[in-house]
Amino acid sequence: MGGATGLTGATGIQGPSGQSASYYDYKADANTHSGAPGNAYLLWNNSTQTSATYININHLTDGQTSYDIDIFLALINNNDNIILQDKNSSANYQKWQINGTPSSVTNDYWTFPVTLLDSGGSAF
Repeated sequence: MGGATGLTGATGIQGPSGQSASYYDYKADANTHSGAPGNAYLLWNNSTQTSATYININHLTDGQTSYDIDIFLALINNNDNIILQDKNSSANYQKWQINGTPSSVTNDYWTFPVTLLDSGGSAF
């Protein structure tokens, strides 16, 4: 027979959010700067990509099979980071921080308010 159970200790502070990495194939539309990107495309709201304040991402990915990742895009929140990288050269990349509330537009694409954190190489 054991003794009485002791009191439960205080709850500790919540730790930071975990890291996640997902890869989705998209094409860059460098010629359109507003509105809906076509299926499998994303676009920047500025012709100088690294000066953009919004990135619009279609809910359908590129590739032999186009995937609807609307549910994944809905999980991206304020202060999350996204990285755009050229599939042929990892030297060409952009790292962005979401700096506001993302919004779904007619269930076709998402608009993400962003701030550039880092970039390398050339535009897409």
